[in-house]
Amino acid sequence: MDKNQREERRRQEDIALNRGLLWVGAAILMELLLMLVNKYYINYYSTVESINMVYAFDAGLKAVRIVALIALAASAVWCFLRFSREGRTGTMPLVLVAAFSAVTAIAHITICFKDAGVRMLFLLVPAWAALALVYYLYQREFFYSAFYTGLGTMLLWMLRHKDSTVDPSSSRLTTYVFLAIVAILMVLGLVMLLQARKNGGVWSLAGREVRVLPARGWILPDLPDPGRQCGGGSRRRSDGRKCGLLSDLCAGGLALRSAGVLHRQNDVRAA
Repeated sequence: MDKNQREERRRQEDIALNRGLLWVGAAILMELLLMLVNKYYINYYSTVESINMVYAFDAGLKAVRIVALIALAASAVWCFLRFSREGRTGTMPLVLVAAFSAVTAIAHITICFKDAGVRMLFLLVPAWAALALVYYLYQREFFYSAFYTGLGTMLLWMLRHKDSTVDPSSSRLTTYVFLAIVAILMVLGLVMLLQARKNGGVWSLAGREVRVLPARGWILPDLPDPGRQCGGGSRRRSDGRKCGLLSDLCAGGLALRSAGVLHRQNDVRAA
């Protein structure tokens, strides 16, 4: 790898890291807002001012839920139209879809599940930020696994708390709707991955081709064989270095097999 290739690779990694850090910053801001909601909407005092603040927060959350849902629908339409015209969605439409989905989900969970929902959101928001970092920094296969694992965990939480809220009918409806969404996403993801596996990582959608997996599967690089380099029973390589478990571990050869699975394919090959 020459100097220009190294600079280009470093620039792409910086761009991916900056995008991931933007999601981390948004998660920190959302955590601060959740702290305000927890203080004035959940753990309120039995005073006139506190009760009026609860009503104000409830009206504000319902308005945010409606506006975010409308914006989510508009972003999804924009994403679909751009994909049908250009064959790709672009970054901004997908970011808007993800952002408005998060805002809609947070507002609805807070209204529907109250204190239990807010406690769960304190963990869910950092998990979303970590998922964004996984998307930008690691392999797509690892992102898909983390995404569907998170969906399943959230569904189990809803099934547990659907009958223990102030309004059980609303929480049950939310749980069943989310169950249907998870089922659709699982079927869609299974079809996508099976088709992409047959077509070299490409998924055909509405006559367009979308790459959802690398062109080639992740392959372990050819690591040096200590026994072969040491000439069987010899304890030194041809370059004079000692052979053995500790020296190979310090050189990175053994560590690459266990940790490299989380890194991108180009990084592993370059290593």
